[in-house]
Amino acid sequence: MPKKKIICLALSILCMLAYLNTLDSHFVADDIPAITMNPELLFPWRFWMEPASLLNSLNLLIAGHNPFTYHLTSVLLHALNTILAFFFLSIFFGLEPSFLGALIFAVHPIHTEAVSWISGKPYLILFAFTLGNTLLYQRAVKEAKRLRPIAYLFVLLIFYYMTIRYYTYYLFPFLLILLDLTLERARRNWRLWLPFFILAGIRFAGLRVALYNRASFMDSLGAETIKSYIYAIYSFYSHLWLLLWPQKLTLFHEIGPIPVSIFKYGLLSLIPVLFSLFFAFKKARELFLGLGIFIIFLSPTYSPIPLSSLIAERYIYLPSLSLSVFMAYLYQRYTNKDARLRKYLVFIMIAIISAYTVRTIFRNEDWRNPERFWAQVARLSVNNWQAHSNMGFIYLTKGRLKEAINEYEKAIRLYPKSADLYNNLAVAYHKAGKVAEAEYYFQKALEVNPDSAYAHINLAIIYCRQSKSSLAIQHYDKAVRLGYKNIPQELLEKLKP
Repeated sequence: MPKKKIICLALSILCMLAYLNTLDSHFVADDIPAITMNPELLFPWRFWMEPASLLNSLNLLIAGHNPFTYHLTSVLLHALNTILAFFFLSIFFGLEPSFLGALIFAVHPIHTEAVSWISGKPYLILFAFTLGNTLLYQRAVKEAKRLRPIAYLFVLLIFYYMTIRYYTYYLFPFLLILLDLTLERARRNWRLWLPFFILAGIRFAGLRVALYNRASFMDSLGAETIKSYIYAIYSFYSHLWLLLWPQKLTLFHEIGPIPVSIFKYGLLSLIPVLFSLFFAFKKARELFLGLGIFIIFLSPTYSPIPLSSLIAERYIYLPSLSLSVFMAYLYQRYTNKDARLRKYLVFIMIAIISAYTVRTIFRNEDWRNPERFWAQVARLSVNNWQAHSNMGFIYLTKGRLKEAINEYEKAIRLYPKSADLYNNLAVAYHKAGKVAEAEYYFQKALEVNPDSAYAHINLAIIYCRQSKSSLAIQHYDKAVRLGYKNIPQELLEKLKP
């Protein structure tokens, strides 16, 4: 069997071993509304422009709501991406350093959010289409005096297809520019970049709508309307630290105190990055490529208008390729100079890969079920109201009312603008037999949102039991006008004419 086939098989096996303990995990967080509560997935032809949703739809048709198939699909995608990473690295390095770089990509703990979480599948898809299309471009332009027009045309078509729904795919042409600069063929190929920007211009209207929708969505989550450039610098260094030291991994990374040095020196804080780019371009083009990938594909987090969270592990799935480039470069350069050094470098790389594998396996356990997942998020993201809200819901459904009340109160202290939080806290108090507290918090929910149908129907129940018929009818009518349909039988019997 040829060496490359053996390497691909070994990489696939390692990916499966590293993520084996995800296969029996449950749906968590966004998986529930996106899959188990989404009847649209029954019609796969509706998702021909959304590959991630299309895969979820096909999983649903094959195995229903059994999470095993969804997780298996994600792990197989990650294995495919690891193989693509190997072939990408082998453009610049020999088989051995490319293999070691791909091994690091295969087991890096930062990838667990994209792989272990079913809702992280879009990032796996983006990587596959980005690197797969890059390799196709390399095939199209590899020969100096002969362009493969069919392969190049497919690259353009894939680019156009992906930009229909994935706005981050507009960054793809910059990867091609980096590739050509690294291989010192920019003068020969610069004309081949132009059609991508022409297509991007044609798609600009769609991009503008996508960016507007994304900005509106982030605004609904409470993101700042305009971000300072300081946050872009903070995002860069925070993601770099997560890549190099993946210790505290969680769904919500809180924005801690921004280092005084960033405020003090501002853009000067980027001097080490700019110097590294300049030095790498002059002395080590592969490192220039790696650093460029990291900077470019994190750029949505730099936007002054919020298009994404400031920090998230899934955002580094593609940029983490830069670490593989760095490690492959380090290995190839120094083992070529000193054969004795090879043993030490191999030992160091094996130690890093082993440590990453163990960390990945343990991190996978955090995604096992909703209770374990949200408990871990709440423990590390103590100032995130969503984590406490979800823990409150879990405790409420399990009848652990005291703990539910405690979590909802924490969530409200952090985010007092949510009518749902007040409503859920009131439900917990009501189940605990504390009617006065329940009534108070239902009223608070209506102060925040007078059109909360849930608060109206719950107050109608309370007033009905207290024989306050006029108040009960008033809130009942309001809930019905707001479209509430699941009217409790108790109300129908007592309030019917």
